[in-house]
Amino acid sequence: MYTSPPAADPTATPQVPFGAAMRNATRYMAVAAYLDPSFRETALRELVRNRHRGVAPSHGGFDVVPVLRHCLRARSFLLAREIVLTVVLAGGLLLLTEVTIQWLAVVIPFALLTVRPLRRLSRPYKILVWFVISTLVAIPAAFAVVAVATARAISSFLEGGAPPSGAALSLQLLIVVLLSLGVAAGYRIAVFRVIGRDLRPGAPPPPPGPAADAATEQRLRWIGAAQHGNVTLYSGRNAFLGAGDTARAWTIAVELDRAPGPREGSGPARPLIEIDPVELHAFVRERLAQMSAQSHPAGIINLHIRDQIVATGRFNQLHGWNGKGSALHPLVDPGQLCPWTNLPEQVVAAVIRTPQAGARHYQRLDINSEGPHVLDPAGRTVIPAVDRGTSVTAFVHLAVEGRMLYTEFVVTVLPPVTGVYRSVDELPLSSPPLLVYHALRGRWLYLFRDIVAAPVRLLRMAWQAFRQAIGVDDPRAYTAYDYGARLSLRELGAAERADTLIQELDTFKYTKLVEERLTSAVLDFLEDKGVDTTAYRRQATAVSISSTTHYEYSGNYPGAQFGGPGSQFVQNVNTQRGEANS
Repeated sequence: MYTSPPAADPTATPQVPFGAAMRNATRYMAVAAYLDPSFRETALRELVRNRHRGVAPSHGGFDVVPVLRHCLRARSFLLAREIVLTVVLAGGLLLLTEVTIQWLAVVIPFALLTVRPLRRLSRPYKILVWFVISTLVAIPAAFAVVAVATARAISSFLEGGAPPSGAALSLQLLIVVLLSLGVAAGYRIAVFRVIGRDLRPGAPPPPPGPAADAATEQRLRWIGAAQHGNVTLYSGRNAFLGAGDTARAWTIAVELDRAPGPREGSGPARPLIEIDPVELHAFVRERLAQMSAQSHPAGIINLHIRDQIVATGRFNQLHGWNGKGSALHPLVDPGQLCPWTNLPEQVVAAVIRTPQAGARHYQRLDINSEGPHVLDPAGRTVIPAVDRGTSVTAFVHLAVEGRMLYTEFVVTVLPPVTGVYRSVDELPLSSPPLLVYHALRGRWLYLFRDIVAAPVRLLRMAWQAFRQAIGVDDPRAYTAYDYGARLSLRELGAAERADTLIQELDTFKYTKLVEERLTSAVLDFLEDKGVDTTAYRRQATAVSISSTTHYEYSGNYPGAQFGGPGSQFVQNVNTQRGEANS
């Protein structure tokens, strides 16, 4: 019986070395850690706090580890802000009760205008809502202020003193206002300073910091290896999690017991031509690898080919259990209680030869969007290298099953990062006043929300820390457990589509190049083995014509419209990006 493979060495995976510049996609998604609280909490919940889930593969040079480090760092900044603001509010309510209540009565109506349903209202409706909320808040606040003032007056009378003067109350109110607004505004200015300094173009990934404890550092090292591993466990429906939207997909099925040459009637049973799918994959991989720049000066830049095993991550943990030891699935590391990151070559070959298994093998071709320098004959740079932000990935599945050869080809496209996260490139380099302007521009309502919500956020963060400390989620407590990755951070931050038409045409170009090379390689292999390729050529021609004639950015085209029996064709099937659909 197959046992678990040895633990993968993180140093053996192609991770970005410390000190090397982060790719643009990594920088932009790290910006999201500071600007998008929902993204930050989702990233930490799915990948850091849940230490047993798998991770989606990284495409296009994206590295998820620096993004998670910035999420941890941003959360430590946020924790400091919430503590200070909570102390300011609590101290104000205890020591300067009257003016603090008055200040909260002013802040709360403005803070509620940042709630998502109210943000979408037009300005007249916002003013009306603000007036209604202000009235509702002012009434209990007025009663509270009167009660506090009365109690203070009675106390002063009994003690023989005088109540605070109007000037004293004004000074107290000014102190509370400046402290709370100063902390809220200072936090945003500090965040933009960190973004402009540590996430500028060419910035290196962050080193390990105090925001991560030993267990978190171990988890980050595992994630760094898993994102480049050859096995992916997914949760839900999307087996290509992390690769973007499906731009094109087709399948071809042909008989392997059809020998070339004329036949009369039904004739005798045709001999089956044995095809080793591992040998076929090796032949196809060699032909596809010849397209890369490493094989030819005119080859495709940044073409990388690797094995990819995909399987659903929900396991029955009693599988193969003999009643002794831990009841875990063979694809789960019993030491770390998380999926293995790499499978040995012999296991990959076994999966290729067993197409009906619960895991599926693909050859994965990654074509990154970074273009090379253009040099003149003198070696001078005419056009510098550019990172267009898109990533094209092709998945090739070849299966020998039921005396048939099945070919599956899927192309996915990952658009650039959404524009709001790319604002880091627009920050001023050395102008503090401009930096303050960018940090506070259009955000003054959110300053009020930060003040009011600080105690609630602090309690929520304390509850999350408590849950993580007591280890609520332990896979060993369940018979069935889902170890699969549920989302991709890169996909969560992706734009709806490519920025330009040229980027869309590049997708079409690389799809056609890989598709034609794949088809030729399979045909050459089958002909060398003596298999009749007539049916394969007919279906491949129909698929090629359909993509040439009907290529658009969106739309679905059923295979029966273009090809004969056995062929299927799908163009631009968009799935919900970022999450494994369930």
